[in-house]
Amino acid sequence: MKTFLSYLFVINLIFSQLALAQTDTEERSQTGYVLRQLPLGLVNLPFESFYRMMRSLGLDQWSLMQNSSEVKSILSKTQNLRTPTKTSAFPFENYDIDFEGVVDREFGVCSGFATLQRNFNLLMHFDPDNQFNQSFPEKNDRKNHFKFYSALVKEAASGRPVIIPGKRNLYELMLDPEIQKFTKELIVKAWAINNTTLQGIEQFANHKKRLPPTSFKKLYDELNKRLKIGYNPIIYTSFPSSEDIKYNIHVIQVVKVSPFNHKTNSFDLYVWDDGVMKDVFGPFSPEKLLKVMSFRPNGKILWLESPEYLKLPLDEGKNNEDIKALWDKVLIDDTLWVDLLPNDDHVMSQLMINKNYWCMLNPEYSSFCE
Repeated sequence: MKTFLSYLFVINLIFSQLALAQTDTEERSQTGYVLRQLPLGLVNLPFESFYRMMRSLGLDQWSLMQNSSEVKSILSKTQNLRTPTKTSAFPFENYDIDFEGVVDREFGVCSGFATLQRNFNLLMHFDPDNQFNQSFPEKNDRKNHFKFYSALVKEAASGRPVIIPGKRNLYELMLDPEIQKFTKELIVKAWAINNTTLQGIEQFANHKKRLPPTSFKKLYDELNKRLKIGYNPIIYTSFPSSEDIKYNIHVIQVVKVSPFNHKTNSFDLYVWDDGVMKDVFGPFSPEKLLKVMSFRPNGKILWLESPEYLKLPLDEGKNNEDIKALWDKVLIDDTLWVDLLPNDDHVMSQLMINKNYWCMLNPEYSSFCE
């Protein structure tokens, strides 16, 4: 299996470098540069089409490697980072005020948030005591300190594993103002590229459709299968458009699912959102980023932002009375469409190939791999 994954790594490297060569022409990703990159997602259209054809035949990279012992071992090491806490979350949110000085926007960048949040938790390995004896600049050497850590952040954002010395976790790393700004620029860039691919086009094509109740079980099975393998799948959802928001689409990680209720064709989906409704739930904390989508017996899908609802037992099907009791004190949105992000399996195969190859080349990092 290791030899097979090595071959996949080489093939993947050839294709990924063709695409990266189009996007890494400048070191700094200031606002104007980021938004000029919008068309570059189109570079990947031929590769996406080929991937989808192979997936339909069951011959894509992820289908071939998802049950390998190496993948399961690697993913088992990041289990505790799959929910939002002060070790696994960004100390900022997907709001205008948090992106001041980065981009003047009237749009969310959820796709970039979900992508890089998961990338970092899978690929960043923190070495607070510097047991691997890396040479890194002190904080008072701001120029070289930023250069060193921003290079590591960029590597992880590009899908490659890194060892980060002198930091305990992602939250602590992102408290550095310069690193945080740089990361926000990468989030906007990832959002721009993600939304000019086939999967971006598919999201807009489906944004007014309503997921039929007959598809609930299929969606549940697909999500549950990926969660059991050991990672958070990424989904896109849509909500009814409004005067302010024509394309109301949201991209998020799935954290867990409740047991499926076969009698009522219903279940709950727990997601890692990228913002806290401060006017409803008060100041930001990572724990408040956990939200729920409830697939109801009547075919409705409700998005609920409610600490009280989340406290209800996961393994006991929540009924309409539970929701009615909370109706007046929770934010409940009608949800139209929910589906897997179409390219997500392909992204995961790239991450796992890169990480497996990194583990093979660096046996001293075995504590991060097996």
